[in-house]
Amino acid sequence: MKDFGGNWELERLDSFLADPAGTISGTRMMVPGVTDAADRADLIAYLNQNSANPLPIGVDPELAEAETAASDADKKRDFGLMVDAPGVETTYAVCTACHSEMIIVQQGKSRAHWDKAIT
Repeated sequence: MKDFGGNWELERLDSFLADPAGTISGTRMMVPGVTDAADRADLIAYLNQNSANPLPIGVDPELAEAETAASDADKKRDFGLMVDAPGVETTYAVCTACHSEMIIVQQGKSRAHWDKAIT
């Protein structure tokens, strides 16, 4: 890495995090890279925030797009076999602490039943 030289600008760091071996020949970084652009953006923001000399980060179109994609991914919530509907977060959190969601789904209980059971 020493021979790589230059300054570690945001774009250069993003490239390295995406493909360490492809960016710096002979690197000892033993991970294949962070393929998700949103994850790289988060990692870069974290490193920058904890730097002795943080860089001002403007709105980079690629990073903004990655953040938008991450926001969209957050909207697609996964509750296993349970349907993503009002109250599913509470049901999933409370019931799956001890039980498989399979047990909850198999019972086919009504909304009123679960409202009474959880509260």
